[in-house]
Amino acid sequence: MIDVNAIHKSAWAKATDGAPCAHRPFLFDFRQVAGRGIYLYTRPLGEASPLRAGHSYPLVVRLAATHRAKNPAGKIVERRISEHELPEWLGRIFARHGMRVDGIQHAQFEPVKVGRGGLDVLSTVMVAAQVLIEDEAKAAHAWGHGIGRGKAWGCGTLMLRH
Repeated sequence: MIDVNAIHKSAWAKATDGAPCAHRPFLFDFRQVAGRGIYLYTRPLGEASPLRAGHSYPLVVRLAATHRAKNPAGKIVERRISEHELPEWLGRIFARHGMRVDGIQHAQFEPVKVGRGGLDVLSTVMVAAQVLIEDEAKAAHAWGHGIGRGKAWGCGTLMLRH
């Protein structure tokens, strides 16, 4: 299991050239490639979007695969999204951001250690999907600011798949 605390620190150093700042001015994601190590991707927060309304794009994104809801006692609890819930869950997330999922090519659950010392585990899912841009303004905001939760741990960064 990957401990993303060190990756988080590396992304921060890379994106800010080591200069201290009060907030995270970047989005990031990472990939572990067997036998080749971990690759880190960063880009500035608010970067201009290449996504255009009416066009279809192959996107890759790591998402925090969790759902928050109130239990019968009224307390907010978090649970992992199951594989059978994934297509509908992804459809709702992308729809909130002006995109329609036209196909999921790949979805792999990857638990990662987070927090100081990597004591907590965040369930993430790496998704490769074909999406149609229905609302360019919402999709542009998603591109520049990410989607979903867990952005501090590399989740939510939309990337074009090549």
